[in-house]
Amino acid sequence: MVLAQDLSDVAFTFDCPNCSHPMVRKGSAIRTIAHFICDGCRANVPLTYPQKLAIFELHKGLAEQSRKHELRDRALATAAVLPATR
Repeated sequence: MVLAQDLSDVAFTFDCPNCSHPMVRKGSAIRTIAHFICDGCRANVPLTYPQKLAIFELHKGLAEQSRKHELRDRALATAAVLPATR
């Protein structure tokens, strides 16, 4: 499995395994870094490829849900504006 290119500009949120402080990094950064410094506890935390895959999979699912909701909302807004046909 590969890390999705279309999520490069998406802000990913994941927790530091040491202190659970939420971290936010772009997909492009997640793809390239081998470790990060936690903003909460200042620990140097390694980020393995399986961990990166898990983060991308989680956010891929969230992005797909968001797109479905946007399409539904657009369809509802369009239906509300169109005159009723009989």
